[in-house]
Amino acid sequence: MTAILTAGLSLKPQYDDAALACRAEGLWFEVHPENYLVADGPRLQWLEAMRARHPISLHGVSLSIAADAEPDAAHLQRLATLAGRRSGRGTQRKSRYRSCAIALRTA
Repeated sequence: MTAILTAGLSLKPQYDDAALACRAEGLWFEVHPENYLVADGPRLQWLEAMRARHPISLHGVSLSIAADAEPDAAHLQRLATLAGRRSGRGTQRKSRYRSCAIALRTA
């Protein structure tokens, strides 16, 4: 079996039109779901249009294992709702640092 190499690009708003027009095979885009946690509107409609043309990877950046509090249940529900709207990849970056930038020991 031969693996097919693909490339994923972080999607930035200033490149929205070019990304939507791109037809490169094997291309997928990564977005921060926190930028799309809205009930509806142009931002979410644009994401759906992108998803129709390219795979989208949701790469969350809002959770931290060093946080002082438990994850917000409403925020987690909004993430789940957004993830349920599309197929593709999803990851959540987990920070190893406190907000005051003191590194935590990791195993």
